[in-house]
Amino acid sequence: MAREIPTFHDAMLLLERFAARRGAGVSFEDRRAAAIDAYQEVVDRFQWAFNKKRYRVNIEAPQSTGTIEYTASSRQMTLTGATWPSDAEDWTVGVSNVAYDIETRSSDTVVVLDSVQASTSDIASGTSYEAFKRYYVLPDDYVAMADPIPEHASTILGTYAPMEEVLGRMRASPESGTSRIWTVGPVPDVYGRMAIFMSPPNSSAETVDIWYRSQPRPLRYSGLESKCHAGTVTLTADSASVSGSSTSFEDAMEGSIFRVGADSTYQPTGLAGVRPWVEQRSVLTYTSSTAITLDAVIGTSRNGVKYTITNPLDLDVAAVPAFYRLAERNLSYGIGGKELDKDIRRADMAIMSARGASNRTNRRRIAGAEVLVPRRPLVGDYYVDEGGIQ
Repeated sequence: MAREIPTFHDAMLLLERFAARRGAGVSFEDRRAAAIDAYQEVVDRFQWAFNKKRYRVNIEAPQSTGTIEYTASSRQMTLTGATWPSDAEDWTVGVSNVAYDIETRSSDTVVVLDSVQASTSDIASGTSYEAFKRYYVLPDDYVAMADPIPEHASTILGTYAPMEEVLGRMRASPESGTSRIWTVGPVPDVYGRMAIFMSPPNSSAETVDIWYRSQPRPLRYSGLESKCHAGTVTLTADSASVSGSSTSFEDAMEGSIFRVGADSTYQPTGLAGVRPWVEQRSVLTYTSSTAITLDAVIGTSRNGVKYTITNPLDLDVAAVPAFYRLAERNLSYGIGGKELDKDIRRADMAIMSARGASNRTNRRRIAGAEVLVPRRPLVGDYYVDEGGIQ
């Protein structure tokens, strides 16, 4: 890695030093909680460009091949002349202008309808139908749309509407066509996941690219848990393989930062610590409790050295100092004393500075126009933006 990646471990050691300067004994649990709360807060306080991602929604064409038969007593709908989609649980079947959600897919030709919406009467063999996907699940780190749907996409999805309006129209007219309205709402029966709903269901397969605000990668490994530094490791130059002795690697460590120490005694810290790492990589794959593979080869062979595994701070680099100040403020609430007001002000000022530093260009986009204009400087490094002083 060309430069140091800020980590959860760095934050925990910083909070330890912060508490020591205040003459307070603070538990590992309190430091961890202060850091995790600050991590979420710094993301919520501003729409950082770093936490914007692009995602492609693959809209599927409706299916009407074959015919169906339905038995009310079992809620089973049988398809002849075609097969149900593999993700049929996410689909709705329209029959004679009535919509029926699919609850489960029993086989290629049999599905069970939702118990609330299922017909109470049999449907005769040979009946025509149209099945369509009723929602498109968004990534599990989705928070909100970061920007309006691009113009080319809006012609496919239509315009935004409240959830109740979109679902109401889907029920009132369960037939495909050109999508006119869309919304984002929770996936039925799946906790915490969001999806795009549209009405009417689009009559052809399309792709739509969206920008969304994402949750950062969770902070799981602080680097202080024994599994993050137990035993020692052996590494070979020009190899990405890590061989551990008495280590406790686990699969959730994939994507974590792996810091190599200089000796067999001391766990490495960040570059600002007293025992800085000598090489830094990230964990690419987990093999066993004593074997992992890194994302790049090691430069120098080392035998039986200490190491640290910890999560990266999945933040805009400009937001990292603000995260540290927020974590210190959170810890200060528990410590108390006359410094608390100062810690609160430092955190607020750090957020303001980070917002200004997050601008990677001296040009900004004006809402509703494609013309880019220069930013007019005020004082120092602060600029006027849509959200006020940045």
